Amino acid sequence: MRIAAVIFDLDNTLIWTKQSDANAFVQVTRFIKKEIPSSNAEEIVATFRKLLLAAEKDPDNKMPIDEWRTGLWKKALNSNQNEEFASRVYQLWKKLRLEGLYFDEEVKLLLKGLRLKYKLALLTNGDSQVQREKIAQIGAEDYFDEIVISGDHAEAKPHPSIFKTSCKLLGVESAQCVMVGDSQDTDIQGGANAKMLATVWINPHGKQPSQDFVKPDYTIKSVLELDGVLNQLQPPS
Repeated sequence: MRIAAVIFDLDNTLIWTKQSDANAFVQVTRFIKKEIPSSNAEEIVATFRKLLLAAEKDPDNKMPIDEWRTGLWKKALNSNQNEEFASRVYQLWKKLRLEGLYFDEEVKLLLKGLRLKYKLALLTNGDSQVQREKIAQIGAEDYFDEIVISGDHAEAKPHPSIFKTSCKLLGVESAQCVMVGDSQDTDIQGGANAKMLATVWINPHGKQPSQDFVKPDYTIKSVLELDGVLNQLQPPS
């Protein structure tokens, strides 16, 4: 079976989301220290991160994401400041983490080159608004034939349905697709669940694969090494 399409994860596969988040938290900590010198800014930020990890969005899907996350900052700030200040902190944090996202020039060249040979899709888990803001920030629409966000669908990765939806939008069979991502439990397991041709795990730090999930077919340190894998799967004619 020849490769017809390549499906990419977004965060920490094509863009450095973790790095951007870390830098944003450092700057927000400085802002809180400046505005409230008596506060323990590090503890406030750590509390927010725990709250965000526990529930990134309203589990009942009734509250808009901006309102929900502003509320998390308000809880983290506790009695230190009012809702207006919590909103300022949230807007700053959101602005900083978005500003830190971009496609490296090498990634742009990779995607442009691959698109000459294959159909490309971006498949990302997350809240629709949050992920669309990232996609707009980096101009991802210029590099992909289809963009699929789990927040717009009934299931998220690793459920096979969202992979099959992506393939259907591309007009290809899952057995003609290669899945590329940094998460073994969502990207690699999901690609296997959907019976894709191959899965490629982005593993920059050389982590051992978990025994809890299917092993990737290929492992590379950077998405920039992907051409070599695709050439192994489908040598140039």
